[in-house]
Amino acid sequence: MSERTFPRLEPSLGLQLKAIALQMEVDPGYLADERCPYPAELREQLRRLVSREAVVASVEATFSEGQTQTEATDSLIEEIQAAINLMKKITTEMDRDGADVKERMDWLKNYGNLVDRYLGLKEKAQGSKAMIEFQRIVLTAMEQVMSKDQIFELKKKLRAAGIETDDDRDEHGGDGPH
Repeated sequence: MSERTFPRLEPSLGLQLKAIALQMEVDPGYLADERCPYPAELREQLRRLVSREAVVASVEATFSEGQTQTEATDSLIEEIQAAINLMKKITTEMDRDGADVKERMDWLKNYGNLVDRYLGLKEKAQGSKAMIEFQRIVLTAMEQVMSKDQIFELKKKLRAAGIETDDDRDEHGGDGPH
């Protein structure tokens, strides 16, 4: 392992960074104010540091143990919506914080592409959710008119086709993704 070096930091730095972060929560343009005494390079580093810290602190797991397929799909849709909202927030913060032209151009170059991809994923997730519900309704209806042997054969064919049935989900302790 290579030698690590740690620059000397003032003991009060942590408290000062928290104060800046709180100021930025209340006033996102805090570091862009013309009266701000910090050099431009330091302001940019502080803005990035505080923004990353806020994003990391707000990260939660998308999926949880024991979710049904429908709940997992709903979680995915919520995550996609949150990602789009975060992208919009980043755009707004860049406008308020006076991000340089190159940074804005880099961001905007990817922004449309990302939104398009997220919307495509959301559409697929919603289609998947509709398909899961359709399968549940069809299987429930078929179970009402078929014999136990016919139901067993149907579920065997569904498993062979890679389609999960209620029996499979019960064996795995829930109906979440496997």
